[in-house]
Amino acid sequence: MCPEALQYLQPLSDKGDCDAEYKMGFMYFTGTCKSQDDKLSIEHLNKAANQGQPKAAIILGNLHYQKPNDLSVSSCPGCKIKKDLVEALKWYKLAEKNSVYDGEKEFVKQVSAEILPQLSDAQKAEVEKRVNAFSYNPAQCKPRKFM
Repeated sequence: MCPEALQYLQPLSDKGDCDAEYKMGFMYFTGTCKSQDDKLSIEHLNKAANQGQPKAAIILGNLHYQKPNDLSVSSCPGCKIKKDLVEALKWYKLAEKNSVYDGEKEFVKQVSAEILPQLSDAQKAEVEKRVNAFSYNPAQCKPRKFM
């Protein structure tokens, strides 16, 4: 299955397809079909999230949140990402804005509710500033319709 997946995803990722970039980032992150590589994983996830891919934004939120005792797949002590609740909440809010799936939206609401009490009013304002200033690059990823 891996050779077929890579044969399909790699060219799409190379062309900037946000869903393929997310999947490639996840493959590098978990070491599935690719050698595990935190640097390449974060690179692909950032490309996807910067286009509005909500799953990539959720993983980046998780990496910046660094929730204590997090045993999820997106826990990465070796990624060298500094804990930053403002940046985490920014990614969660962007994920919620772009998500079309109730499960993703519910997860983001739950984790956002955990983070908000930990932030000062100035930090909350900074989150809103970052979300409002965010622009998709190169273009916003649009959800695909499946038959």
